[in-house]
Amino acid sequence: MSCFEKYTDRRGRLLVDEVVRYEELAEGLGRVFDRLGIPFDGSLGTRAKSEYRSDRRPYTEVLTDAQMDIIARAYAPEIRMHGYQP
Repeated sequence: MSCFEKYTDRRGRLLVDEVVRYEELAEGLGRVFDRLGIPFDGSLGTRAKSEYRSDRRPYTEVLTDAQMDIIARAYAPEIRMHGYQP
C-alpha cells in the first residue's frame, strides 16, 4: 500500500484539506494550526532532520540507479503530487 492511499479515495482524490511537504513543515503547520485556531510559534521543538545525518552527500550520490528507480515507482503518486523530481 502506498502512503498516498492513506489520504486519498479510490479515485485518487485527496481526503484531507492539505498535505504538508516535509521541507516546508513549520510553514505548513503554521497554516494548518492557524485554520484550527491553535497557537503555534513556528518552532517544532526539535532539531532539523539534516542535523542527524553524518553523510551529507545528495541522495543521487548515495543511491544506485536501481534504488532510485524502486523509490520512484513505489512513490510515484506522492512524487507527482508534491512536484518532486524522481
